[in-house]
Amino acid sequence: GTTAFILASVSYRSKDGGVTSQRIVAKEIAQFLEVQEVHIITGDWDLIIKLRAEAVDSIGKFVVDKLRLINGLEKTLTCMVFETIKETTKLIIPKKSIKKTVKN
Repeated sequence: GTTAFILASVSYRSKDGGVTSQRIVAKEIAQFLEVQEVHIITGDWDLIIKLRAEAVDSIGKFVVDKLRLINGLEKTLTCMVFETIKETTKLIIPKKSIKKTVKN
């Protein structure tokens, strides 16, 4: 399979003149089976999307035929993954060090 990360920009005025939001657009994108993750982010882009597909052309078809048709989505930047060095869902939270106080 192939993985891509897609940066997306949201236009807060939809094509029909209504108002939309990052959350509304993100929830619509999240409905697609190819999409593994959707995050609302800070910076020049509004969303980052993690996508998995059979091949590069499948990702292209998804972007052109599905993603770009979403109301409120202004532009996208697709970043293809060449190689994954680490990927995990395991979360390790370090325990706070417990300092013992010495009473005199």
